[in-house]
Amino acid sequence: MVDWKPQYARRLTSMGEPEVVAQERNPRRHGHTVEMNASVDDLDALSGYPGRGIVVHRAPDDELHWVYFLTGRSPSSQARRFVRRPGALAVAPTDADAQFDELRHYLCATGVDGTHQIVVGNGDHVATITQLLAEGAGLATAADELAPEPDPPINTPRIAAVLAPNQVELVIVRDVGGQPDRVIQPVELEVGEAVLLCTYAGDVAEPLASAPVSRFQAPRGTPLSTLIWDALHPSLRVILAAGTARSAEPDLLIP
Repeated sequence: MVDWKPQYARRLTSMGEPEVVAQERNPRRHGHTVEMNASVDDLDALSGYPGRGIVVHRAPDDELHWVYFLTGRSPSSQARRFVRRPGALAVAPTDADAQFDELRHYLCATGVDGTHQIVVGNGDHVATITQLLAEGAGLATAADELAPEPDPPINTPRIAAVLAPNQVELVIVRDVGGQPDRVIQPVELEVGEAVLLCTYAGDVAEPLASAPVSRFQAPRGTPLSTLIWDALHPSLRVILAAGTARSAEPDLLIP
């Protein structure tokens, strides 16, 4: 049985991660530019190898929607599925007897107890953020417990979106010069606007762990989840989930 409880903060301690001095630990002090693209057709981040990604979109009815998708290069990264859980969503291996891999199998969306918030993200830090927010900690405190994934030489960024019915904050923890760079990016979205956060930029041969962010105007007429899925390379795309900020339980799973 998979244990989805947050273990990441304790693992950081056992790894002996050097402590960042207090005046450098506030992730809001690190800059991360959200660039506006003209339309979904200009989302170059999806045309190469985006890794894992989060999209948040303010729909025409003024409601916030989220999309979470996975792409993969290796057979083990391709062999993944979503598992619905009460009030949550997990990523698990397609083979129930496969060995659990904490970097590939994790709780990717869940609600924060006692609040109207949900957290969507690409690893077991989702559980860590959720637990700390439920305990009353601020998002900056939660981000300070995180470091990039221990998968050198890439050091995949930890990414997450913390959603409330009318609020979006992105969390990005990436490696810069061998040290964790922690960013919290509040995002204001007008009706029809969306923001995309991926783990990688570049192509499948040499992915760059830069955690690119794109902001764009979503076209009407086609569900954003369908546009995102169709934009991903067919040989790399694995699974996609979509829902609203009212719940971490998705309304749609692809395939």
